[in-house]
Amino acid sequence: MAMALLDSEQPEPEGASALGAEAINVVRYMRIESIRQRTRDLVRTLRPWKHVPSVAALIADASSWLATDLSGNATR
Repeated sequence: MAMALLDSEQPEPEGASALGAEAINVVRYMRIESIRQRTRDLVRTLRPWKHVPSVAALIADASSWLATDLSGNATR
């Protein structure tokens, strides 16, 4: 749904970032590769709006989540 909000005539980056943040909170302790890939795609698509506070917050949170494993250790 978040990607659909961005792929429209009038993109809604704030709505997309809110949905993305909600999704990350639901799956924070799960390491499902398809969810991680969709999160990467969303972050990449949202980058043009990184000056919007809610988008910047999502990018930071998602980047942190993607950089850790289930036990909270850095993966890189």
